[in-house]
Amino acid sequence: MTFKKKFIYLFISLTIAIGLSCSSTSNSDLSDEELFNQAWENFTAGNFDNAQGDFSDLQQRGTMPAEALNGLGWSSAYLGLLQTAVGSFLNALDQSPSESLEDDIYAGLVITYDALDESQSCLDASDNVSQSWSFAYRSGLNYNDIVLLRAISYYALGNFSSSLLEVKRLEATFTVDINTIDGRAALAAKIEELRNQI
Repeated sequence: MTFKKKFIYLFISLTIAIGLSCSSTSNSDLSDEELFNQAWENFTAGNFDNAQGDFSDLQQRGTMPAEALNGLGWSSAYLGLLQTAVGSFLNALDQSPSESLEDDIYAGLVITYDALDESQSCLDASDNVSQSWSFAYRSGLNYNDIVLLRAISYYALGNFSSSLLEVKRLEATFTVDINTIDGRAALAAKIEELRNQI
C-alpha cells in the first residue's frame, strides 16, 4: 500500500470514527431532566427504540424511577413488547407515582392489556384512570379511548349491556336490543366504527 493510499485509508477511518462519536451524544452528558425530555421527544417522534433506550438509561440512574418505568412501559408497548410493558407499568406503580403519573401508568396498562386480549385486566386497570385523562405525548389519546376499550372488553366477556352503556358514553343516541343476535351484531359494528373514529 502506497503512502497516498495509507493516508486516504487513515483519513476515511478517522472521519467515520468522528462521525459516529458525534452522531450519538452520550446520555451521560445529559441531566436527568434533559434525558427525560429527550426520551419523550423520541417517543413523540415515533422513535420508540431510542425512547426505550433513553428511559432505560434514566431508570439505571435511579433518580426518577416511576417516570422512567412509565416511559419504558409506553415505549415497550408501542414496540409490541407487551409483557415487558406490563412489567414496567406494574413496577412503576410500586414507586409511589404522583396522581397524574398514575393516570398515565394505568392508561398504559389498559391499552396493553387490550392488545394482549386480557379483557378483565383491561377493565380492572381502567377503573383507576380519571375521566379527565389525556396523554401528553400522543396527540388525540385520551379518556374516550379508555371508554372504547372498556366497551370492547365488556363485549369480549359477553357483558353486552355494560358494553352498550360504554358505547352510549361516546354516542348517547345509539341504542340496540342486546338480547337479539342482530342487536349484538349492530353493537359490534358500532364499536368498530368508533374505533376508526377515535
